[in-house]
Parts: sequence; structure tokens; C-alpha cells
Amino acid sequence: PIVEPVAKALCDILEIGIRRKGLRVLDIAGGSSIFGMTFLKRDTSTEITQLDWANVNRVAKKLNQEWGLEGKIRYIDGEFRKTPVQESAYQVVIASNFCRFESIKGNQELFLKAYRALEHGGIIAINDFLPNEERTGPTFPLRFSVYTLTHTPEGECYTYSQYARWLADVGFLSIEGHRDIPETLPGTTLIVATKK
Repeated sequence: PIVEPVAKALCDILEIGIRRKGLRVLDIAGGSSIFGMTFLKRDTSTEITQLDWANVNRVAKKLNQEWGLEGKIRYIDGEFRKTPVQESAYQVVIASNFCRFESIKGNQELFLKAYRALEHGGIIAINDFLPNEERTGPTFPLRFSVYTLTHTPEGECYTYSQYARWLADVGFLSIEGHRDIPETLPGTTLIVATKK
């Protein structure tokens, strides 16, 4: 319920099935494959690869079956730091509800890996709960940041300017934030950037 509206918004932003068809997409820590399945609902020629832990991928495969998309998503069992990813192989890389559990260094490593995985002109899309720059609101990402600070080694809910800086540092351009996505929790933000 909290991811599908964002996945639909990303499909609208990228004009999946209208202007863009047959994309090769890598979903890092894709969870239940909501982004992948939503892309496939818009364009059946999309090629989705999901990288996540084996136990997570098992659950995602069951959900794929329920959505009538069994066998449509390729699964790689593993963790993003250790699992090799083919370079210049994808047109879109997605990192949804994941970056807040990582340290600053972990996110920088993630964005560099995504950059290398993308072909020239490829797009990274990040979905997460972002507080404002002053960290005074919205209250939901602030509360969630406390959770990540107490339940992860170094995670927190990061600001847009932090994401923009990390993305620019590895070479991404045209960095855009999309907020106010209907039917989502306060602070939900899609960040979209392009590999130069």
C-alpha cells in the first residue's frame, strides 16, 4: 500500500509504456517486487531484474504469482555490496525504501554501483522518506529516522540535498525530487537522476 502509489508515479514520470518501452530495469533491494510488477503492468516488454536476499525473493515470487506475473521477473539472490552486477547493462536502477537503512558511505557505494550498472543516459530512481532541510518536519520521516538510528548501525532518513550531493559526486545529472505523491506517507519523495 505504501509503495505501489510511488511505483505508479515513477511510471508516469518516466512515461513507461508510452514514451519508454522495453526498458532493462535493476531493482536493488526490491522487496516484494512492487516496482517491477507495476512497470510490467504498464509495459509487458520491460525486463526486470531484482537483487535482494534469497528469503525476500522467495516471498516476491509468490506475490508475482498472485499478480499473474510468474516468471516475468529475474531474481538475483544476494546483497548489493557483495553481489556482482553487470556494468552498462540497465536503463533504470531503482532503490526503494532502502537508503535510509544505510550509512552515508553505504549510500555513496550504492550510487556508484548503480552508476556503473547503467548505460549512458540511464536513470536512477530513489524512493524514501525525506525530512526537510532543517529537519523540522514532516513528523513521519523524523520519527522513522529515530527508528533507523536505533535499529541500524548508521542509518537515518536523509535530506534531499544529501542525496543530490551524493548523486552528483558519482556523476549523475538532472537530479529532480518529486514530492506530494497521492496516497503516500508524509515525506515520501522520488528522486530521479540521469547518468551523463
